[in-house]
Amino acid sequence: MFERKERRVATAIITGGSAGLGLLFAEALAERGLDLILIARDKARLKQVCRDLAERHHVAVEPIAIDLADPDNAEIIAKVISKTKDLLYLINNAGFATHFRAGDGGERIRRLQRNAVNVMALNTLLFSSAAVRPMVKAGQGHIVNIASTAAWTYTGNYSAIKSYVLTYTQSLALELEGTGATATAVCPAWMHTNFHSVAGLAEPAIPEWLYVRPEQAVSETLRAVRRGKSLVVPTRRWRLIIWCLTHGPRAWRRQFTKAYLRTKNYRR
Repeated sequence: MFERKERRVATAIITGGSAGLGLLFAEALAERGLDLILIARDKARLKQVCRDLAERHHVAVEPIAIDLADPDNAEIIAKVISKTKDLLYLINNAGFATHFRAGDGGERIRRLQRNAVNVMALNTLLFSSAAVRPMVKAGQGHIVNIASTAAWTYTGNYSAIKSYVLTYTQSLALELEGTGATATAVCPAWMHTNFHSVAGLAEPAIPEWLYVRPEQAVSETLRAVRRGKSLVVPTRRWRLIIWCLTHGPRAWRRQFTKAYLRTKNYRR
């Protein structure tokens, strides 16, 4: 059922594609008739998701169950990306929350922090680089890297990682100008997905109006990608907040972060 067919159909590769935002991207692109390669750790869930998408949308959906925190596995996926024919979308969505206090120690926490850098920062660089050559050669293709509004705040390793993703993607977008390929950084705010629960966290106790609907984040992203935009901040209210944090005094970022930290749930 999941075997890719020899036919001229564009393909989308999505990391973290079995749940949350990644699954919504998969749904949206399958509806448009794209074949999919979905990458995630949970083999059973991934196979079920792929089966469901293939049956409902009549597209080829290939599951790759693999742990992207392992650098050797990441190299395997980079080769898959570089060799995929008719690659139209690469969505680097895999990630997880890393909410620790400064000074938290222990080998387990150090390992999680290293894994976070591998999965969300280094793999974004590695996979994007793998996609550039075939996309530029084809004169089309879209690299979508999931950053976060956390890139404008000071919340430890997670903010640092997402700042990297944002800066790298903006740089890549400049390099790709005139090639037909594009790069877009997506910076959603808090969303009601499984993101926090998977990390062993409760959702932050913040006003509901600060949450973004995942479906809206996906639709705004795909619309912006088609227009060649290099940055997406879903919803007008969050674009206003980010504008203020960007152009206002740096102290505003500190105060915004402090307000959030008072609601923050660290790992149990």
